Amino acid sequence: MSSSACGGPPAKRVKVEDDGSAAAVPSPAVKLENDGTVAVAATAGLERSPPPPSPSPGGGGGAVVILIHGGKQGFLAGESPKGYVNAQTGQLSATGQLKDVINPRARLNASCPGSFVIGPCTKIDGNPLNVSPAGRASLKSVTAYNHFLAANVMKDTPTILFGCCAGIENSLEAIAGRYQDFKTRESLSYTVIEGGESKDSRSKAKEKGAAAAAFKAAEHARASVAGHIFYTPIAWAGDQVQSDLRIAPFLALPQGTRVLIITGDKDAPMLAAIRGMISRMKCSATTQLHVVAGAGHNPFDSTPRKAGPMTVKNTAAEAVIRTFVNGCCQAFALAHASAK
Repeated sequence: MSSSACGGPPAKRVKVEDDGSAAAVPSPAVKLENDGTVAVAATAGLERSPPPPSPSPGGGGGAVVILIHGGKQGFLAGESPKGYVNAQTGQLSATGQLKDVINPRARLNASCPGSFVIGPCTKIDGNPLNVSPAGRASLKSVTAYNHFLAANVMKDTPTILFGCCAGIENSLEAIAGRYQDFKTRESLSYTVIEGGESKDSRSKAKEKGAAAAAFKAAEHARASVAGHIFYTPIAWAGDQVQSDLRIAPFLALPQGTRVLIITGDKDAPMLAAIRGMISRMKCSATTQLHVVAGAGHNPFDSTPRKAGPMTVKNTAAEAVIRTFVNGCCQAFALAHASAK
């Protein structure tokens, strides 16, 4: 299988309107190369990736989809929507000059040519999904993520969920049909119990109903998840949330789930916590950890902060991602072939 093992011609993207209708969005021009990869017409900026296949009850998608969930501010470390201008001088910062090197989206595109890198996840109104401590895995946040899944994943299309920081918790809780109580951080089901008397307020009952509806709408998307790529930080010593509660969504992942965790080695307590978490996961046998020397929150931004050394380390990380995604695609294809 080549580096574009899951490649295939994309369908049209659709946007789910407020009334539930689907409005088609034109796909970019594509052509199939001799090696099977998909060459997509150049886009205006690095932040905008090609649109994904459209969700379809009939299925039939071919290209792998990588869905991004941003962190606390709604975006990935290394991809600030405000750019990288030095506040004191007003000039492009050194980070900005290295943007193509440290940008996670660019690295994902380089790792998996022909894939559809989509995101970060937004609210239903298109604004950034902020998963701050107050919004992390809230009813509204998990609802937004399930809408994001339903609108961007085609049935039977292998999909990789790429999460950053608190966005990982939100995505895992969303696909499991859960949300978190803000005060206790306990994971709770938002499935509406028919025939039972609810103790929720009218507004909360309405939020639960919306969450359950979005969860149902994303059923085809959850069935298409082939693996997860987790982008740090995930858990660390001294976190404001107790460690076991913070990592509970990871520990709940079922046996056999394919996971790749990419992190830097700058924060030793965090790295130790991640290793400890992996040892407790039900899917520890199918979980990989790739550590980048000299990197922190963004594993593609490491020291020394020069393009040459970072490119060497990033190329190694890209190879790990590529191998992982290809393995997920192969397993996904075999599972679907045996089910037919």
